[in-house]
Amino acid sequence: MHANKIAAIHQSPLRLVLAIAGGASRAISELLNVTGASATVLEAIVPYHQAALSEYLGSTPESFASVDCARKMAMVAYQRGNRYVEFPHEATGIGVSASLASDRPKKGLHRLHVAIQTKDLSHTYSIEFCKDKRDRAEEECLSTQLLLEIIYSLACGSSLKVPELMPGEAISEESHRASTPMTMLLAKELNYLVMPGYHQCSNLVFPGAFNPFHNGHRAMVQYAESLLNRKVTLEIAIANVDKPPIDFIEMNRRYSAINGEYPMVFSNMPTFEEKALHLPATTFIIGFDTIQRIIEPRYYGNSESKMKRALETIRECGSRFLVFGRVGNTGFSTLADIELPVALKEICIEVAETEFRSDLSSSEMRGRDK
Repeated sequence: MHANKIAAIHQSPLRLVLAIAGGASRAISELLNVTGASATVLEAIVPYHQAALSEYLGSTPESFASVDCARKMAMVAYQRGNRYVEFPHEATGIGVSASLASDRPKKGLHRLHVAIQTKDLSHTYSIEFCKDKRDRAEEECLSTQLLLEIIYSLACGSSLKVPELMPGEAISEESHRASTPMTMLLAKELNYLVMPGYHQCSNLVFPGAFNPFHNGHRAMVQYAESLLNRKVTLEIAIANVDKPPIDFIEMNRRYSAINGEYPMVFSNMPTFEEKALHLPATTFIIGFDTIQRIIEPRYYGNSESKMKRALETIRECGSRFLVFGRVGNTGFSTLADIELPVALKEICIEVAETEFRSDLSSSEMRGRDK
């Protein structure tokens, strides 16, 4: 990219954190080699090794060279950038995930994914390169050019100028511009957001990722509503104890998948202590794997005393747990198969295997879809 374009980026209000893995890392040096880079680039990191990328994200992605991974990288970059800016939420995070030509043949596609995260926008660009038509240096050069053009269009509000591509190559995009309540949720200015069509959250809540929402979930909802004679509200926490928040594209995707079938809320409450405080006297529908995590000290800063205090808070808020069994490495397990602290055991309702069993798994379904 010509230095004048990079200078224009530096003269714009863009405040940027870059996280790049797999390709296009030369964009960092090109940005830094033009005067004024300190006004634009807050931080640039290249977590190239899979372990380094997993540490950066806080968890291991299901696929390292994927648009999903790029979006997670962009979200972490956005969060990091907001630590350094003068005004709240003005940073932009960019994540790049790529798999380019190397010194050994690759079975998979040669591809580049670029994700952008701002306070109100999630946007992705993806391209599959014609395999074995360029060497590594050529794919790296093209990836760098494309990333810089994306940054320029973002900084200057211009249309994207795509570098010359080969026949059959094309850039695909996905984007979601968030509503004000959604931006407030990501900014942690709201504890939870009841989605359109419903006025409030019920006191029978089914927390989960619902990625995807499947018939096993539906069966659990039907059983819980029949048992407790109350309507269920689905809750997706956009933040997780050990993962970056889901972005606006993912929020919209999961909301659309529910398709108004059940009342639904997005929340900023990753722990059950937070859920209990903001939704008192609520019964939470959970699986055996979740009840195991609730008593793991690692989710409380490796402090058993903090874990016990959290359990007491949950109980004092009038919360209860309806616990469904789940199949695992050792077979089907239910509440009877685990020893719980008294404060937690007293507020749990067990669903026996003879009453309900479903072995459907969202993670297994995602694996089959790949």
